[in-house]
Amino acid sequence: MTLYAVNGRTHAPVNIGDTVTNFRGETATLISLSRAQVPGKSGKVVVQWPMPSNPAFGATHYQMEYYDKVFDLAVYDSEYIDQPSYVDSNTPEGKALHNHFFG
Repeated sequence: MTLYAVNGRTHAPVNIGDTVTNFRGETATLISLSRAQVPGKSGKVVVQWPMPSNPAFGATHYQMEYYDKVFDLAVYDSEYIDQPSYVDSNTPEGKALHNHFFG
């Protein structure tokens, strides 16, 4: 199983380490993809948030898991990407994914 994320608006691939923006305009760093979209379930991602330096905490960032749509992302599993029922290749998102995997 290999998970891939794409931007929901541009349909461009999004990589681990990229900056992502949530629906509030807040930015975080994409750390991992934890679940792909499947019928009836959304994908999930883990992001790292910057945290103001505070000697009491000693931490400079923290990580949390969110649904992919919070950051306007779509997470897919490459194992199923060629199945028509998984991704509609007639949509812009589906075309971008098929081009990414099959050239």
